[in-house]
Amino acid sequence: MAEVGGAPQMKGAPSPSAAKVARAWRARGLELIHFELGDYPGPALRDRALAEIGPIATSMGMSLSELIGLVPELDHIQEKALRLGDTFGLSRVCIHADEWAMVLTHYDPDREREALMMGCLLASTRAATGHPGVPRKLPDQARFIDAPFPAFARRGGWEVICCPAPYMAVPVATIGLGDTFLAGTLLVLSANGPGLSTGLARKNIDSTPQNKLSHAN
Repeated sequence: MAEVGGAPQMKGAPSPSAAKVARAWRARGLELIHFELGDYPGPALRDRALAEIGPIATSMGMSLSELIGLVPELDHIQEKALRLGDTFGLSRVCIHADEWAMVLTHYDPDREREALMMGCLLASTRAATGHPGVPRKLPDQARFIDAPFPAFARRGGWEVICCPAPYMAVPVATIGLGDTFLAGTLLVLSANGPGLSTGLARKNIDSTPQNKLSHAN
């Protein structure tokens, strides 16, 4: 498992070496290559990064606001994520918001739920203290708000898992919370064990999406 994106050079201008490294990872048989979209100065740089890394990645993640900006023509959040996953032939799409986290996946749904919960716990710990830390318990000021989707569902051939996040109305800090959430999810998904997949989607790393995201069927 490996992760690309989120580095400063990816947020300014996509690095050709990132796609080269990701292709090498795929050629070596890595099952999960995650691309975290991140924030970009404008849509042109974002779309360039997607064009270079999207066809190689098997997993993609982003904040809810980033998903809305990427697929503005659809209203339903899950439909936005489905289009993203189907357009790029991904095996998982992970979305994080302030009050909840969700993943559409072809992997084991129980393991994915554990990954979401770990990501939320680590992010809430950082929100409560202002720095990364090992959680001993939930932050005292954290509260849970009902998630907008069921805990487990199936939609368009995908397993859809959603969980509420420990919500902090007044966090000590917000910088780095998305990256901390990502680290928690990948920590669980990379734990020793049999393969991640339960019918892992196949993907040709030399292919590119046939249609632009906004025009996918």
